[in-house]
Amino acid sequence: MKSGYKMLMELEEVNEAVVKVSFGDDLKSTWNAIWRLQVPNRIKLLLWRARSDSLPTKVNLAKRKLLIENTCTQCNQGPEDRLHALWACLLLSTIWQVLFPDLVSISSSSGSFLNVIQLAQQNKMRFDLFTWMVSLI
Repeated sequence: MKSGYKMLMELEEVNEAVVKVSFGDDLKSTWNAIWRLQVPNRIKLLLWRARSDSLPTKVNLAKRKLLIENTCTQCNQGPEDRLHALWACLLLSTIWQVLFPDLVSISSSSGSFLNVIQLAQQNKMRFDLFTWMVSLI
């Protein structure tokens, strides 16, 4: 048990070092901003789960062999991953375009939901509203 625990701790240190090199202080400042938000913990947890890809999206359920089909049932336009489910689905894009037209335009090439969060974070009032809206979806 002791050697297994030691190995896991060393692996965690290596993973943390890789994250620091890959994302630098941007990731840390994003998470600090999320945890400082004056919103219910359920919203913070949703954002954390979205970042860690632990939401029950169809893609994740298919990976776990709980579903066969991973296509979004709302728009039938592609796989329902975290970015699609919370941001890129065609049915949601109308809402996002009305509320955050500037965020939609600058995040159009974004490949991850974390990038969208980081872009939303650049404006405090927008970030607060954005986090509330994500929780309502």
